[in-house]
Amino acid sequence: MQERTSQTNFSFILNSQTNEWRGELMKAADHAFQHSDDRSRLLGNLLVMEQYINTLRQGLSASGKTLSAGLECADNILWNYLNCRNTPAAFEDFANDYYDCLLAYNVGDVTTDAPKEFYSKYFSGTDPNAYELLAIEWSSGLLMQLVSIAGGRIDFDDFEGYEKIDFYGIDIMIGILEDACVGLIGASRSSDLHSANATETLTEKALAETSAKQTTAQVHCSPLFQGIVQNVQNCLQTALNASPDTFESLHYEYSQYTILPKEYASALLLE
Repeated sequence: MQERTSQTNFSFILNSQTNEWRGELMKAADHAFQHSDDRSRLLGNLLVMEQYINTLRQGLSASGKTLSAGLECADNILWNYLNCRNTPAAFEDFANDYYDCLLAYNVGDVTTDAPKEFYSKYFSGTDPNAYELLAIEWSSGLLMQLVSIAGGRIDFDDFEGYEKIDFYGIDIMIGILEDACVGLIGASRSSDLHSANATETLTEKALAETSAKQTTAQVHCSPLFQGIVQNVQNCLQTALNASPDTFESLHYEYSQYTILPKEYASALLLE
């Protein structure tokens, strides 16, 4: 079987093998950037993340809401680092407190477990949904990795000993959008498997598993999901080829783009 890379045309992969490609994406991206420095790796993340955040902005603005100040600040810090306008030592306190807030949102009570002054400044009056929390997790992970690589203060064991920027955030973004596409494209969660004959020969668990596979196949064949994958691949290729003198212009360019067509932004946040 031909080896698949981060640039393999997703639309050409057999339906039975698309899940395998998804599972290999982080490894393939890491391999593609094996001779690249951390700024190139960071750029690959940021070109995708900027578009994802822009889609969140569009969706929130439709209901009169905005992103949290924490996410906006983290995004700015990462781009400033990329363009050599700050250092990890300058943002290590922010990075640790920001990640602490993420943990409080995910596994605690944010009003009591998050750093109080930080939460009041960056999250008070906001209620990040699952899609924004993904962006917070992604951006906080990048910040903490940069601090760890620089030998800075790390308050959480998860980030001890990092040697290079990873592509975990891109992977989890594709995963959450893959799930969202079920509703966005109207993929059926049921099928004709639920006929009388089928229920006589298949257990409920088998029916559910088969239906889930068919739904995933529908999503993977959809132009919407294939467009997301192609977008990510283009971003990674752009980052691989970019020189530092183009980083600023790339930031401006990608600040105009979104990870989903505008008409899906509001529907995404209703999922």
